[in-house]
Amino acid sequence: MWSPRFRGGLVRAAASGGLARFVCTIVGFLTVPAVLAAGERNSDAYFRLGLGAAITGDTSFKDGDCASTDPAALFGCGPGSNGRPLGAYGDFGTSELIDFGFGAWFSDWLRAEATLSYRPGLAFTGHANFLTIPAKSQPVGADVESLSMMASGYLYPGPLFGIDSGRASPFLSAGLGVARNHTDKMVYRFPTLGADSVTITQPGSSTELAWSVGAGLDVDVARNLVASFAYRFSHLGDVRTNRGDARIVRSTFDVDIPVGKTRAPLVAHELFFSLRYQFPLR
Repeated sequence: MWSPRFRGGLVRAAASGGLARFVCTIVGFLTVPAVLAAGERNSDAYFRLGLGAAITGDTSFKDGDCASTDPAALFGCGPGSNGRPLGAYGDFGTSELIDFGFGAWFSDWLRAEATLSYRPGLAFTGHANFLTIPAKSQPVGADVESLSMMASGYLYPGPLFGIDSGRASPFLSAGLGVARNHTDKMVYRFPTLGADSVTITQPGSSTELAWSVGAGLDVDVARNLVASFAYRFSHLGDVRTNRGDARIVRSTFDVDIPVGKTRAPLVAHELFFSLRYQFPLR
């Protein structure tokens, strides 16, 4: 399901990333004390599986340094053909969301969780605005995938303020961690210059600081089973293309030219349904 390049990037990130060590520390501080607290309170640890959709917002690819000359910036500085700053404008579409979590309770109103979320079906689609060509005649596309790991906390206002909500319990959530984002080669097409006129840039992978906030509703459905319906806003850092040779194909030539890296922020509105199995620690 994951590309070899993506899996390799995750292994390298786990082995060497300072951000990964930072997140592991946070997860340890949140989940280990939670498990201990759960044991002292005769509460439950749990495993959670969620499925849903990640819906991205508008974004744009820009140069890492628009004034770079060695290598040359892909877009450059200044306004493009439509008056907006030079770049590629669009979104990453909608992806299925697969969400795993393991955690435990601090108290009746607070639980903590290590959360792993995978979004395999993202794809950037949009238009560039290079000069001398109408912006709507410059379609751009690339496949993208994102895997995030967060330490997440869940707060339940009902028990916190002594309100009995019965079998349904609303909650608020927040998470902090890292995302591993990968993009395949980006293809810029220029049909007004010829049917085969394209510019193809390098793929890229990066490990990014990520965070989320959200809200949802828990519903008790069985003795040890809870269903959750949730919304989450996730900021997953940047999606990047690497510096390197860009292939430029036109009707009269086909050349490789070194260009700088580009990047675009990745944010998602996520709707998902989860089942949480809670099991006693003793």
